[in-house]
Order: sequence, then structure tokens, then C-alpha cells
Amino acid sequence: MISDSKFKTLKNILLKNFTDTTLMIILNGTIQTKMLITNSKITICKNKIIISNEEKDFTIDFIVMKKIILDDEYRIKIIFEDFEIILEI
Repeated sequence: MISDSKFKTLKNILLKNFTDTTLMIILNGTIQTKMLITNSKITICKNKIIISNEEKDFTIDFIVMKKIILDDEYRIKIIFEDFEIILEI
């Protein structure tokens, strides 16, 4: 799970900088892939983030997350047991 202070910081960064932009989602693990979401809409609650547009959506669940690294306002790294997700503009 994510702490309250990290959650508030993450929420502010996501809603301020990552909404209505072209967002790149990078998955690093056994399989590496990149996904672009244009005109992104962000829905965030205590347990997960949903990044979507008219065509596709991507859900990140915080339950099995190990660590979150807020590099700067334009890059977020979420680390899980076997893979990591990088969100960047």
C-alpha cells in the first residue's frame, strides 16, 4: 500500500501534470513494452489509478506494490515484485 503523504503528492502530480497530455507507460519486466495514451484522463483512489482515453485504459493496482519513486513532476516509477511501471510525459 501507499502512505498518505506519498498518495497526496502522487495525486497532486498526476492531476496537475499528467491529465490531458500524451502519456507514455513503460512496463519493464520479463516482457518490456511501451504504450502511449493521448488526451489522458486520470481517475485515482486509495487502491488504484486508472489512466484512460476514448480508446484504451490502463489500471495500476497499489495492493501488491513495493515502492513508488517520484523522480520529478514528469516521471513516476512504480516498482512491483517482478516488474516496474514508469509513467512519463
